[in-house]
This record gives sequence, structure tokens and C-alpha cells, in this order.
Amino acid sequence: MTENDPAPGVKKGLIEALQSLLGGGSPVTRETALASFETTAEKFLQTHGKAVLGRLQFLNLEELVIRRGEGQKTRLKKVENVFLSVIGENLKEGETYVRPDVNSVFFLFPSLTREASELKCAAIADQIARALVEEDPVFADLKSERSAQNVDRKTWHALRPARRATAGPPGDAKRAKSTATPAPVKTGPLEPPQPRKSGGAFRRDVPPSPPAAYVDRRLEGIQVAYQAIWNVRSKMITSYAAVPQRRHPDGPIMTGKRILGADAGFALTAALDSLVQRESVARLHELMGARQQTLLVLPVHFMTVDSQTFFQPYRQELTALTPDERKHIVLEILYAPDMLPAFRIKDITSRLRPFARCVLVRLPPDSTHFRHWAEGSAHGIGFATTEESFSEKLLMEKMNTFIALAEKSGMHSYVHDLATTSLATAAVAAGFRYVGGAAILAESAAPKPIEPFECQNIFARVIGA
Repeated sequence: MTENDPAPGVKKGLIEALQSLLGGGSPVTRETALASFETTAEKFLQTHGKAVLGRLQFLNLEELVIRRGEGQKTRLKKVENVFLSVIGENLKEGETYVRPDVNSVFFLFPSLTREASELKCAAIADQIARALVEEDPVFADLKSERSAQNVDRKTWHALRPARRATAGPPGDAKRAKSTATPAPVKTGPLEPPQPRKSGGAFRRDVPPSPPAAYVDRRLEGIQVAYQAIWNVRSKMITSYAAVPQRRHPDGPIMTGKRILGADAGFALTAALDSLVQRESVARLHELMGARQQTLLVLPVHFMTVDSQTFFQPYRQELTALTPDERKHIVLEILYAPDMLPAFRIKDITSRLRPFARCVLVRLPPDSTHFRHWAEGSAHGIGFATTEESFSEKLLMEKMNTFIALAEKSGMHSYVHDLATTSLATAAVAAGFRYVGGAAILAESAAPKPIEPFECQNIFARVIGA
């Protein structure tokens, strides 16, 4: 026993309190909850045939709570509140969960794919870790594992959460770890990245890639357009954001990830990122060959960077850039989970920083968790107005809130897809440093050199100047 360990009696009390608060009460209470979970799952499987069973397991939660030492019983309830709050915020109607023991959480996702369930489990785990670290720095050492598996009526009984065995010490960590039926478990994002030649801890639960011919067919017809970005302070168009598009002869232009459809997974998303990178780098070569200067902002999805399987080929293409070319490339992370812990953010940005002038992150307009991105060396933070269906009035309000938080975190701010003069004016008035969209300049088939752009240019088309 180290000098920081609580006395045996105190330790026993902490364990019992932890079991009561985090484990859902007495064994009878937990058994009833587990039975209810099983009944819900079995009824759904009888009706619909299949679902996804997600699982989180926190490997050292009890150990870390005990490490807090004597006098911490009253704070254990806050830990339970974190679980209840995070899980409650993330589950939608029809989704349910059970905690058969202190360390494990099982979810039933009736309408999600296995891949989407894995991402949701990852997001929940990351949010729990982030919130617990804010509660007490000791939880920075929290480790977890996660998995998600398709279940049907035949496989449910083998994969369901196990009922508790005979009674034993309520805080026996070894027994608590083993109460769930073993299932294929992958390392989750909560484990702090370990030093390794390839750089941090990648996801290991990536599904197999579809055939190359299938990927190529899904990418047919996709083109890359370029949205001018105005540096408001310097009064210059200094960069162009690459925007993948699919043009339909008789329909609207689809942009971004939407062009792949709702079923797009890791492989298609990573292939889209690589396509945009190759097309944009080719355009950059043309500009630099003509001795013209500009910056290119290339979008890359979080899931691409987070997966070693798909980041390696993307990284190889970046490695081929010369040092001078990298000075003209800005990488923008898309669709990052909200409330990522700081160590995860640093891990992600560190994979991209060597290959670009800087790294940006695009978040939803109502995001509020910017501090860890600043600590993780992201240069700027922004959003696209087309990501959500908001009215102009509501967007303007969100701009003001977004800017206040960005300035507080010390980060540069930007906004994409400003379609109207009123939105562009509001963005400038709110204080965004970089603004882009059709209200600034129409999208072009190729990026252009740096050029002056004054405030009055925004109104030129409106007033006919």
C-alpha cells in the first residue's frame, strides 16, 4: 500500500459507495434493470429480426475513484451524474442501455448500422472521459474498450450482457471486468496514445473495405469546386476551400459528404478525401508553375485521420508534397465528435500538422467546446452555414455566440457557405476573420491567385456597381 492509498476501512467504504452509485444499487435492482433490457431487446428482435449491441468497458474506473482517497464519498454522485447526463444526451428514441456492473455499459441501437454504432459508442466514451477529467484530473488516466456487433435472435443469447454470478465483494474490480460475456473488443479512443513510430493510437475497429471497383463507381461524376475565402483584416482573397460536388442535370448540386449518401462508410469517405486532395494538389501545381500564390484549404474527415487503415494512404499522398507545397496547404478536419478529450485532439492534429501550413477544425455552429482544440494546436475553428437548416436570423445569433467563444479560446475563426449579402455582412460584423461563400465570390472550377477584396465588393452586385 502506497502512502496515497486510503486506509483499508476507508477503501472498503469507497468501494461500497461506488458500487451503489455506479452499479445501479443492490444486485436485485441491477438484475431487474438487466432483465428489462433483455426483454426490450428480445421483443425488438422478434419483431424486426436484427439490431446492434454496443458495449463500453471502463478498465480502471474503480481504481481511479479509489485513488481520490479519503473524504471523497460525497463526490461519487457527481461521477454517476456524468454517466447519466452523457448517455441521456446521446440516446435517441428507441435506443436503450444497461449497466450490469460498475465498469460496463451495453447499448441497444435498433436503427443504426454497426459502423454508426461504433462511432456513437466512441463519442459517448469520449464525452464521459472529457467530463470526468473536468470533475477530477485523476481521470486523465481513464482507459476503455468498446465494440459493436450485429445481433439477431440466434446470436442474442451468446452476446447479451451476462447476469451477475454469485455474490462477492461488491467492488471486486477483477470480477467486475468479467461480468460481461466476452465479445470482440477493440481499443477505444480513451486510451492515452502511446509512443510509437506511426504516431498515436489509431482506431482498430474499422470495417473491411469494399472492392475498389465499387468505390470508384460511387465516386464517378464527382468534381471539385473552389470557394474563395476572404481575409477580412488584410482585405484580400487569400485562399480557396476545396468543395466536392456532384452535379445533376435536372436537380440541385450536391456538396460535401452528402454526395455519397447516408450509407457512406469509412472507405468511401476516405476515398472522397483522397480524391479532393489529388485534384487540389494538381491545381496547386498549376498555380505554382505559373508563379502564382494562393492557399488551398483541403477538407479531411475525422474518421479518415482516426483510422490507420485509411489514414496511411492519405498520409502517403501528403508525404509526396514538397516543403514549399505544404506551405500552401491548409487541412480542415470535418465531423469531429463533440467534447473530445485534449489528448485525443492533440493526437489527431499531430498527424496532420507536419504536412500543412496549419490545421483547422469545422464544428457545428452551436458548438461550445473550443478550449481543447486550441490546446491541441488547431489554428482556427469555424462552421459552414449549410450544415444545419437554420433561418438567417438564427444563424446571425449563432455567429455572435460562436465568435465570443472562439475569441475566448484564442483561435482564429472562419465561416463557409455564406449565400447572401446579409449573412456576409453579419459575419463581418460579428468578427469572423475569414469568410467565404457565394456572397463573396462565385465558386470557380479552379483556385485563383491572391487578389484584393474590399468591403464594398460585397455590395457591388446588389447596387449594380
